[in-house]
Amino acid sequence: HYLFTSRIYNEHNDIIYDEVSIKSRISLEDIYDLCDMAFAIYPDIQLTGLSMPGIIDEGRLTLLTQGFDESNILECLSKKYSRKFILSNDANCIAVGYYSSQDQYLSPSLLFQPYIGSAGGVGSICNGRLIEGYKHVAGEIQYLPANSKVSRSSLCLTPEGALAWVAQSIVSLICILGPDVLLLSSRLIVQTDELIREIGKYIPTKYIPDIIQLREVKNYMLLGQMILCTEELEAHDSEQAPA
Repeated sequence: HYLFTSRIYNEHNDIIYDEVSIKSRISLEDIYDLCDMAFAIYPDIQLTGLSMPGIIDEGRLTLLTQGFDESNILECLSKKYSRKFILSNDANCIAVGYYSSQDQYLSPSLLFQPYIGSAGGVGSICNGRLIEGYKHVAGEIQYLPANSKVSRSSLCLTPEGALAWVAQSIVSLICILGPDVLLLSSRLIVQTDELIREIGKYIPTKYIPDIIQLREVKNYMLLGQMILCTEELEAHDSEQAPA
């Protein structure tokens, strides 16, 4: 099941609407339902941001498990409502939200696995900038050779296998990005001490950054999406300003 959360902020960034629903899958019709409800209550919404799993490139969503294959979600929504939307990856939003809520870490990376059996995703900030990569494929750890569906499914059958799988994913992050903190949101891992020992089998422990478990990510995700919406509005206003 998937958790659908809706939040509306006013011009002062105060929360004026906050709703949660549970759906069996992700569908465009369910997104329409959320938009219909929000727009009916607050018809003057300037910009709507959607935070979703999957690869998002220029408004097109690829999330094959839910039937989206480069589906132009942004175009569908814009035509239906004649409003402005932005589409963002959920892990990226969580990373942006966490980064903006603290001042200790400059380069956090998040490993986000919302349910058991999924490859999950990664959201990373490097020196204060969100990393999205070519065609926004950065963070799609499902394509790592060690994360094939077959090997992932077999590993996650046992606590030991799940620990090894998460550790290998984190080692890849450390070696490629060198984050100063690793944020972990995974139902597979209970204690970070065991995880650190497992990571230490692959890489010297002096290179392992702080690891913080995020038990609740909703607020970070919604904050991150709000920040990305604000940046989009500011960029639009800048373009419209007279030279």
